Order: sequence, then structure tokens, then C-alpha cells
Amino acid sequence: MTLPSSKTLVPVSQESLARAAALLQRDEVCAFPTETVYGLGGNALSPAAIERIYALKGRPKYNPLIVHVADAPAAAQLAGGWPAVAQQLADRFWPGPLTLVVPRGAAVPALVSAGLPTMALRVPRHPVALALLRTARLPLAAPSANRSESVSPTTAAHVLRSLPAVPLILDGGPCPLGIESTVVDLTTTPPRLLRSGALPLRALLALLPDLVLPAATQSLGIEPTGSAGSADLPGSAKSPESLGSAGSAGSAESPESLGFARAAGSAGTVGSVGSAESPESLGFARAAGFAGSVGSASSADFAGSADFAGSAGSARSAEQAPRAAPGMLSRHYAPRAPLWLLGAAQAELTPAQLAALTPPRGLLTYKPLPELARHFHQVEQLAADPQAFAADLYAALHRLDDSGVASIAALTPPPDLDWHAITDRLQRAAFR
Repeated sequence: MTLPSSKTLVPVSQESLARAAALLQRDEVCAFPTETVYGLGGNALSPAAIERIYALKGRPKYNPLIVHVADAPAAAQLAGGWPAVAQQLADRFWPGPLTLVVPRGAAVPALVSAGLPTMALRVPRHPVALALLRTARLPLAAPSANRSESVSPTTAAHVLRSLPAVPLILDGGPCPLGIESTVVDLTTTPPRLLRSGALPLRALLALLPDLVLPAATQSLGIEPTGSAGSADLPGSAKSPESLGSAGSAGSAESPESLGFARAAGSAGTVGSVGSAESPESLGFARAAGFAGSVGSASSADFAGSADFAGSAGSARSAEQAPRAAPGMLSRHYAPRAPLWLLGAAQAELTPAQLAALTPPRGLLTYKPLPELARHFHQVEQLAADPQAFAADLYAALHRLDDSGVASIAALTPPPDLDWHAITDRLQRAAFR
């Protein structure tokens, strides 16, 4: 897609960094690259700037923001408490794609943290993000620079299409890691994983063997207090984590019954999945770790995460409860075209699945699927390596939307720890 020329989107230079810093110091916002995705930044100490971020994104205020700082001492100064484990993690993984949830300091507005007494902090590794932080001399609240619930941006062009009203976008090229940071809550003992992301879970477990994991990871054979070997950081051979596997289940007219995978948060119990026209009833795949009622799921995957549907009233109130970290809403990262999950071993579509997937169709996969591919107008076959797949995931979803497809089928990743974060993104993108 060709974009019109825009004075909003500018290459990175000393001049454009100074211009961005001046905006931030006036409680305005700007978009900038990080190693994960592009962020929409504003002064984290200014309620007016924070309000501007929420308004531009259309983001619900129960979904908190991550505060980006230039170094670990700046993070410790903002926090209301800085435990020894926070410093250990900062020494090992910062700058980098790890966000730490700690007590919120008195100087930080409650609006940043959805009114909670905690806050999320990160030191980004991208040179442009660090240069902006040092030039502006401000902590920056910065969620992904896109409309709420939509696909995160990994290029400046993605930002301009999604948020044309942003006054300035620093174009630093594609984001190298391609998915958001990993989030760990340090306000509990032992610490708990809130969001899988670009920092490999194996690397975290090597330093935090008692890290409390969501129930979905246990289906991958990982014990909550299990040991882990050495792991490479993003940018080397191994990378992002993975979330659950897909199976098929369901009753008539549910996604599972059509052969599609069940998306995170879909209603139903493990035993009986799906209602009329749900993904299970259509035979789409069901992702591990997302079944059950609100009570059983929230206790397994942390109270308040509200990723699991129960009754309409309880699910709605739970979904609108403040989150401890971003990336915990049931529906997130979604392309414009409806996305359906295929079972990991699926090689052909059933008639019911074909009927559910409105043409023209798009396919997202990590391996060749010749029999499946003949039904699709646009096929995005990404790398079979989880790190490389993650780096291109959001860009591929943008390409599928830009191609004009009316529906997207995505092959569920392997039930392997290194694919955990990718499966999480696809499940939330497929949530209905």
C-alpha cells in the first residue's frame, strides 16, 4: 500500500529527536521505535499526556501502560519499592524486552497503572528509544502505537495508517524482535509471569527457577518451579516463548466442530466446548490453557486476568477490571479480517471451515501446506524458527489485511515453550 507523503513521519536525526523531545516536554505525544514494537510515548508524570495516549488509541483505562526509562537507577527512583530481584533482573536483561511490575512511586499518576498501586517499568534496548529518553529527560509511558485491540505496529508506516493524528513519528525502520516485551510481576512472592513476550521464558527460568507460570505453560511440560538450562537472548539462535497447543473438540456449529482452534477466552468448559457458530463447532482448533469458567481459569492463570468467559455478566465485569499489566485483555493484536486458528496438525479444510472462511481468504503458516494453500488468495509462510516468525508476525498480519482478504486462517504453532508468546498473540487475535 502506498502512503501519502507526511511531515508527521520523519527519519531519525538529532533534529527530529529534539523536535520529539520538545513535544513530550509540552505534554504532547510522539511515536518511536523500540526493539519490540513502535510505541506511542508521552510524559509518564503528566496526567494530561497520559490522557492523550488513551484518547488517541481508544484504549480502555483499565488497561495500564508500561513506563520506559533510560536505565535501572531511573526505574528504581520512580518505583515505590525496588526489591533485590528487580536489580538482579535489570542487571541481566536490561536494556531489553523485559518489563518489571513493582510498587508504584508517589510521583507516578495512578492513571498510568489503571489505578492500581503497582507500575510496569522497562529499559528498551533500541538505540532510538534510548536516545529519545535521554534527550527528553522524561520517563515515557508508551503502549504500542496503534488503535486499541488492533495489530501492533512494527514499522513507522503501520503507525501512520493506524494513528494518523499522532503529531510526530520517528522512523527507525522495522522493529527487530516484532512482539511485545515479557512482563513479570515482582509484587508477589515468588514472582509470576503476566505476559509472555520477546524475552525467552527459558532465560527467565534460568534466573528465576521459582517463577510462577500460567497454567497453559504446564501443558508444555514446564513445571512452575522447574529448572531451565541456559538460554540465548533475542537476537541469537533461540527466542520467544510459546503458549499451549491446539486440539479439536466441540459440538455442532462451534469452531472446534468445524475443525478450527479455540481462541483464548472463548466460552465453555473443557468437557463441553462451543455453542452455535462458535469456532469449535466449525472445527477450528482450540488452544490449550484457555478453557474453563472465570473462576477456574482465573485461579489457574492468576485472579483478575479475566481471559476466560463465564456468564455474560461476570465475564463483562471481569474483562473491565484493572489489569496488572498490558497484553492481558481477551481480545488483542487483531487484524481487520476475522482470524481463525487451525489445528497444528491440520492439512486440509473441511466443508464447514470453507464455509466459515469468507473469501478472499488469507493463510498464515510456518510450514508448507500445499493442500490447504489452494483454498487461499494470499499465503504468508513465515520461518519455522520462533524468533524469526515473531519478528515478522505482525507485519504479516498487516500484509494480509492490506491484500484485501476477508478472513484469515492461522496454523496454531507447535506445543513448544519457544512458541509460547506467539500462540498467545494468535489466540487473542482470534478471540470472539
